[in-house]
Amino acid sequence: MDTISIHGRYFKLHPPENYGYAEEKIQLDIAHTAFLICDVYGQFPDEKKDGSETTSGLEYLFSNEYEIIANRIRPSKDYAKKAGMPCVYLGNSAPNIAIEKSWFGKQRAMNVGKWHDELFCEDNIDPLEYKFGHSEYIKYADVIKPEEDDYYVRKWVYSGFFDTHLDSLLRNLKIDTLVCTGFAGDICLLTTMIDATYHNYRVLLLRDCTQSVEIPEVDGNDYGFTKRMILWSECHIGYTATSKMFINACKEHLSHQ
Repeated sequence: MDTISIHGRYFKLHPPENYGYAEEKIQLDIAHTAFLICDVYGQFPDEKKDGSETTSGLEYLFSNEYEIIANRIRPSKDYAKKAGMPCVYLGNSAPNIAIEKSWFGKQRAMNVGKWHDELFCEDNIDPLEYKFGHSEYIKYADVIKPEEDDYYVRKWVYSGFFDTHLDSLLRNLKIDTLVCTGFAGDICLLTTMIDATYHNYRVLLLRDCTQSVEIPEVDGNDYGFTKRMILWSECHIGYTATSKMFINACKEHLSHQ
């Protein structure tokens, strides 16, 4: 069995007098592990990498998005593929299913000020099945855009498992473990990981490869909500590690080939 060894962190809620963080050395069977990238586009002009402006029509949500994508997610993806893992992208979409008449569609418009079809229409899609149009919000930056040998699954609600082909893809690839990255740590990535556990997939979140939607007036200015969502994941979903740990584990594996 071709495996990668890495220390996965989780949070023990027992016993009451000694709860807290714990680590376990886990084995990632490369033949049965996929690298998952959820809603990672790069909502910034290529020449403007500090996140100070965006053409998406939305307020910039993730203050250090470029640094997370370019310096953590992309190198992790590259080493996952070097080690032999398939890479699976999850992306928002707007299928022709009258989303504007659904409560989900109405709630999203209330929350972000745009209708679902405006945000997630695409100009490289079959217009019979999906809303055809141009949206900067889901345009991929060169640094992270899917490559020809990557897999791509469109979703239309938060979770990548709901009403999509994701589970069929993973089962066809004989995957049982997901290395998870992307946005947002409290919305799409979180609900996808929750559903992954319900579908009996083991989850390893790269905890520095995500960020939640921070509200400074509530969460402070130290990524408090992101940290809480990571802890929640360690309590109720699975393991976490850092991108550096994952890359080093891949390098160690490759050095023995």
